[in-house]
Amino acid sequence: MIAEKIHPRSSIDAVTYIEPPVWTDTYGPYSVYGFDERGYSWRTIVTHNDLAISATVGSCTWDWMFFENIPVSDLTRISHVRFLRQYLTKHPKLEYKLSLLILD
Repeated sequence: MIAEKIHPRSSIDAVTYIEPPVWTDTYGPYSVYGFDERGYSWRTIVTHNDLAISATVGSCTWDWMFFENIPVSDLTRISHVRFLRQYLTKHPKLEYKLSLLILD
């Protein structure tokens, strides 16, 4: 499993060398890399300035955090942006400038 092979502050090059991500979301200096199709199960790595700060796996009934070093204030901001992106994907006719909400 990819999350077992990386450690806090692993470089993104080391992460993607082990296994390329299926999807990536970027929120300012943060990037979330998903290694499964979006659905009931997930394996994700979060990086800050290209260094790993979080590794999690889970499914609809369980989850496991290998490590996480994301400030709570940034987690809140990232979750708001993710929600808006998901909402706008479901409602493509809405025009909204997400760039105003992206982390600096």
